[in-house]
Amino acid sequence: MEATNKILDAFHAMNVVIQKDLTASEGEAALLKYTAGERAQLCARISHLFQVMASSMKLEYPLNDALPSTTNARDRLLAKIFQYRKEAACEELEGGTTKVVATDVDYEMLYAYTLVTWQLAEEIKRVEKEVEELFGVLDEELLVLQ
Repeated sequence: MEATNKILDAFHAMNVVIQKDLTASEGEAALLKYTAGERAQLCARISHLFQVMASSMKLEYPLNDALPSTTNARDRLLAKIFQYRKEAACEELEGGTTKVVATDVDYEMLYAYTLVTWQLAEEIKRVEKEVEELFGVLDEELLVLQ
């Protein structure tokens, strides 16, 4: 229950960040577009973990011994944000001047998103351990026909 409450708190925290300003600035919109693929992968990975856990609990069946991790997807998102900050955050204008497209404020939502997904991943690991204690872990020995 504690892990579930923390998961709900993480979703609420992300909602608060989003509700603070419902219109994206130019820099924020560009950053969101630039990281769309990585965010989708991270979201899909977390959703998959929730589905596996729910199925295991509903069916009272052991978890798979090789559940996917969100670490790589989250690291790819952070790398993409870093790449954007390094390469694409400024737009070159005529005459050799540059215009800053994304300011530090524009990164706030994505960094909050990254922290929330990290919290979700940690709490999912705790729930995973609880489910493993209840139903065990599915391994190849259980699948061998006698």
